[in-house]
Amino acid sequence: MAGVKQFNLSMLFNTFPQLMSEHYLLLEISKVNPQQLFNLYSHPEVIRYIDMPPIQTKEDALAYIFKALDLFDKQQKVMWAIYDKEQQNLLGIIRLYGINKEHHFANIGFELNRQFWGKGIISECLQTVLQFLFTQIQFKRIEAQTFVGNERSIKLLERLGFVREGRLHQNFLIKGKYEDSFMYAKVDE
Repeated sequence: MAGVKQFNLSMLFNTFPQLMSEHYLLLEISKVNPQQLFNLYSHPEVIRYIDMPPIQTKEDALAYIFKALDLFDKQQKVMWAIYDKEQQNLLGIIRLYGINKEHHFANIGFELNRQFWGKGIISECLQTVLQFLFTQIQFKRIEAQTFVGNERSIKLLERLGFVREGRLHQNFLIKGKYEDSFMYAKVDE
């Protein structure tokens, strides 16, 4: 096991890892106002490229928060809520899931409130999360899948050093139609 760093998953799950980028706070989803989560996940453009139905009520949003907290307690998922520094506006969500404890990799996904697209928010926050995952937790690999046609996410992942490893044919059933996705990965060298 020469060259293998000490994987520190307990740092990820003992207490929620609140992070801060230069301009944004990445907080536990329990801090989220259900109305703001509803506003994020009910917008058709925001959920266009993710495999979940829109959140249709504030009650659905609250159930989503409770499920995320349960998955965190089970060490299966981490969801960072992206806030401005005044903690007034939920800007988006970064999700870490599919955590493989044995081989030290996980998947990452993200959504941003439509009104904040094109401002570099996800780029800045993802860099902060990735640095934490690679340097503190010692993940070896972070994967991201994005649907073919999701050019904004493709460009973002490539700018952040993710490498396209292949095309997964018809691997997601979205709104009654099978969709292809690209597999991207970033490896800690």
